[in-house]
Amino acid sequence: MAKYREASINYDYWWPIAHINDFKNLESKNLRVGNKELLIIKISNTNFSIHADYCPHKRVRLSKYGKIDENNITCHYHDWCFDKENGDCNSIGTMIGETKNFNLETYPSKVYANFIWVYLSDRKDTEAPKLPQIKPFDFNGGYYQLPMQGRVNAHYSFITENATDLYHAKLHELQQPWLNPKLVEIDSNENSVKAKYEVETPSSLGMLFSGDETKYVKVEYNYPYIHIYEEKLRFYLFVTYIPDGPKSTRVISTFYFKYFLNSESLSKLLEPILIPILDHFSFRRVFKEDIEAVEEEQRAYDLNGEDLAKELNKVTHQVRQLLVNKTQDQEILLVEPSNH
Repeated sequence: MAKYREASINYDYWWPIAHINDFKNLESKNLRVGNKELLIIKISNTNFSIHADYCPHKRVRLSKYGKIDENNITCHYHDWCFDKENGDCNSIGTMIGETKNFNLETYPSKVYANFIWVYLSDRKDTEAPKLPQIKPFDFNGGYYQLPMQGRVNAHYSFITENATDLYHAKLHELQQPWLNPKLVEIDSNENSVKAKYEVETPSSLGMLFSGDETKYVKVEYNYPYIHIYEEKLRFYLFVTYIPDGPKSTRVISTFYFKYFLNSESLSKLLEPILIPILDHFSFRRVFKEDIEAVEEEQRAYDLNGEDLAKELNKVTHQVRQLLVNKTQDQEILLVEPSNH
């Protein structure tokens, strides 16, 4: 399915593009979603403005030429000044003209589950689908949270397959909380693919998360979001893969797992010790191994000029079809211009 490896992005959804923790020591951040270059500006700890990352005068990047102060962002190329929150043009230096014609392109944004979300569609944000429900966050306590971001040098279809196919558990050995997955249920429609895997949890890590008995892990791909969780919600992964080029993908996710102790206060005391250990010795390794594997898949695809992989998992075939259906007739993904 060649179209699958060339699938673009559908902007008609809320996309989580950054974590609020990214802005502990940052005032702004530029990034790319599909073919759109964006500039995020921190207004407060819970409020962020998101603009197209260019000055409307000469189209130079504001992330490179802009200076931010208390209320404005000024492009120091020609001294054009804009309100940093709503993007309105306040002045155009010493030139003469109607400033209202030169406002920044500004996008609707929200903060939910500690993610910064953006709506990039030409449609009104009132027409957008609702934000996905991230259940552990909505419970408002009782879970450790481990946010994780990264980059994959491959088309995002490869890593989407990887996340929804649990049959590669052997790849991660002791870092994987389950083994011997078996697909026991699959259901799909025009908006989602839902799968249920029976798994064993023989490792100490698996028992730490969910006990020692046989478990069921559910995978839901509701484009463009992926939810992977143990049926009793003892662990829960929310992840979105954001294409920013034909062979370039940003990963943004949060892993939730329940407190091990009945005491919330003691569980929180453990957090500064436990999270870095699990992050370094387990999650980060799994993430690295997955990235290496899918980049190898991309290499094979490039080598052959087509997808010659022999796929048996029914979930993967359904995921491919959903991704194609959701992105058909969208603009093709372009390679990001090189920096000079």
